[in-house]
Amino acid sequence: RASHLDQVRAVAPDWVDPDIVAGVRSDRVPVLRAAFATIEQRSLDEMNSTVANTLLAQTTGDVWATWMLDAKRSVVKEWGRRARPLPGEDPVLPRETGFDAAARELGLAADVLKDFTYKSPPVEALVEHERIRFIGASNDQLPDSLAVAFDLRKQVRWSTLEIFFLAEPALRRMSSDARSPEELVTATHACQERLKAELPYYAEEWALLEYDDPYCFASLWDWDTGNAYAHLSFGLWNHNIRRTPSWNWSEKSGEPRPTWVDPLIFGTHALRKKARLLASSPTG
Repeated sequence: RASHLDQVRAVAPDWVDPDIVAGVRSDRVPVLRAAFATIEQRSLDEMNSTVANTLLAQTTGDVWATWMLDAKRSVVKEWGRRARPLPGEDPVLPRETGFDAAARELGLAADVLKDFTYKSPPVEALVEHERIRFIGASNDQLPDSLAVAFDLRKQVRWSTLEIFFLAEPALRRMSSDARSPEELVTATHACQERLKAELPYYAEEWALLEYDDPYCFASLWDWDTGNAYAHLSFGLWNHNIRRTPSWNWSEKSGEPRPTWVDPLIFGTHALRKKARLLASSPTG
């Protein structure tokens, strides 16, 4: 195992966390080395990161796809840790904001950072919208995404943020990245406590709520402004909820309004009325 890890560390460039790719099979290390060598020769700093990702995906297949997913989470988590306000700290943070500043702090090329944060989770949508409603399970990836988006918004607060958590009995039946029920519950509680501390900085009005069922996950963004965005997914039997099939629609895309959007809007309004309030702003 130590020898294998040494091989991976020798292969991975400085901008890759070698521990992330330590799970690569020994027989794939030469493939990984070749892919990274190609990218190094073409200068990643000057190279469009989408091209880099495509090249590595073609070269390493599932190895790169797995690394990209973990790397995105790692980068967003680290940026969120640096960007979020500390308890009692003024929300106008004495630091430079934006992609270039964050990229310098994290030691990444700015286009790589954009690719890591703009697709999953949807930081770009968080930056652009003002009223957002999230209906999720643990929501434990959300605090870091909010911290990053708040940084990119130049610390302009959202109008409304409403975040719905799946109640514990149902949450324990979910499959999420092979985490045990206890780990999932612990992550949910930690997320809730962090959001209680940080949402007063981020939003004029906010609320944390809890719901029982059904296992339908969604988000709605500025649903009554002409700039609506909607996301819908379902928890499938014995399926990782972070990989579940989903549907997305953006009003500004010009695509016809899907038939599921209006029922989703009406359904979340009904859910808002019956969900249990965990915490909120004075006006939430």
